[in-house]
Amino acid sequence: MTPREQRKQRKEWRSRYHSSQKIKKAASSSVQPSPSTASGVSRQKLSALQKKADENALLKEQLAALHRQLSASQTRVKTLEKRAERSAKKPPTTPRSKTKALLQAENFKVTKASKVRKTLEFHHALVNEIQSSETADGSKHKFLSTLLAGEVLRKYRLLSRLRREANVRGQRKRSYRRRGTVSTRLANAVHEFYVKESVSKICPGKKDTITRYKEKKQRRVLTDTLSNLHRKFLSGHRYVSFTTFWRLKPLWVLPPRDSDRQTCLCKVCENFKLLSKVLHKDGFLPTQQTNTILSSVTCDVTSMDCMQGTCKQCSRKQVAPQKHVDGQVRYMQWDTVKEQRQFKDGNVKVVSFVDKKEHTDSAQNVWITFHQQLKVFKQHIFYVTSQYAFYTKVRDNIQSQEAVIHVDFSENYECKWESAIQSAHYGASKKHISLHTGFFQVSKEKVSSFCGVSDTLDHEPFAIWTYLLPILDKIKMCHPSVKKLYFFSDGPTAQYRQKINFYLLAHFVHVKGFDYCF
Repeated sequence: MTPREQRKQRKEWRSRYHSSQKIKKAASSSVQPSPSTASGVSRQKLSALQKKADENALLKEQLAALHRQLSASQTRVKTLEKRAERSAKKPPTTPRSKTKALLQAENFKVTKASKVRKTLEFHHALVNEIQSSETADGSKHKFLSTLLAGEVLRKYRLLSRLRREANVRGQRKRSYRRRGTVSTRLANAVHEFYVKESVSKICPGKKDTITRYKEKKQRRVLTDTLSNLHRKFLSGHRYVSFTTFWRLKPLWVLPPRDSDRQTCLCKVCENFKLLSKVLHKDGFLPTQQTNTILSSVTCDVTSMDCMQGTCKQCSRKQVAPQKHVDGQVRYMQWDTVKEQRQFKDGNVKVVSFVDKKEHTDSAQNVWITFHQQLKVFKQHIFYVTSQYAFYTKVRDNIQSQEAVIHVDFSENYECKWESAIQSAHYGASKKHISLHTGFFQVSKEKVSSFCGVSDTLDHEPFAIWTYLLPILDKIKMCHPSVKKLYFFSDGPTAQYRQKINFYLLAHFVHVKGFDYCF
């Protein structure tokens, strides 16, 4: 029995029930009361009971009607919910249904064999095929993406529609990074040029470091301007533009700052630079660059004959003045000055000290002084470059049986108390320590640095070898194959370059079983 038939049958049962109830009610109301009842119950009470029974029957009918309305409303709600659910579940669209909907939306009346309909069905079928081509690793989908995202789709501006409809990313336009035209060999040559001691000087401070990309380097300061260093680089290497030369500069090689005071300058170099700067400012010299001046009076700055003035071609070359040499010239020079000083005990002594003094002289005398200093400056530069070239050659070509030792005294450091009385700051109460720093390198191994600390402030030969003997023992123990030692230092005559030090060098190195070169 269907739900509709069930509802109809129940309605018929309810009507029969109500009819039977009415008949029973009518029969009970028509029955006369028995004598015993009539005698015991009044007529008013029977009337009240009858009225109450009628009200109850009416309420039951109303309640039944409300139940029927509620049931009908619930049935209507379920019907609407089911209808909404069915409308939400749209059937899967096929290429044919898509084509039909598109044509109906545009009010096209075409036949089944129309070329327009066939073309649209082919388009939708192809898009569905691409969408369903995704594999586990995405290889097939990636292949189709590369294949379809070509020049034709780009020409007609259909790439965005392809990504939207077929879920294909398309082949993005590659951003080609400009490949550098500088070879690795040239970049390495520029890098090695910047870290030369003649081009940049390393900062000695512990905090003078620069960290880039988690790589910590000791800061180096350029000794000249970039334009001059660029010209110097081009004199011995292939051409590279100034911009590329600046771009290839290491990050830890920087121009000098105001705080980078140069306190260890060479007296010969500095006096010649001061004099050249003044003569160029007054118009006598075409340039103040010492390298250019040297090149103008020599055939080859690397030739010993040219730099020492024994070359037949350039021995008589001189710098030609730009104008007539006359007038007065004021210039600065570092000089060793002697003066008498009276001490507390009344004695008068002559003391020597270095001071930067101003000189005033005629232009002709200054021009003569310039050429005298130029002759000394040429020899000095040749010695410096030759020594550095030999130093670089030894370090680059060191053998397995050889070791390089580079030593130098650092400045003396003052010791301070954490807590001290006031009088401890005066007189001889202050204590100092001397640092003898250096490093040694065996073959191509990593450099091993060392530092000797002592409260003895002597820098004489016996103090030098007190610091060096433990280093020789360590080399002998850790590298027994080493037979020859190369010693390098700054060579002051009061410390390393004197006869007592040469004697101790020959003695101690021979005792330790080494050969040497100083």
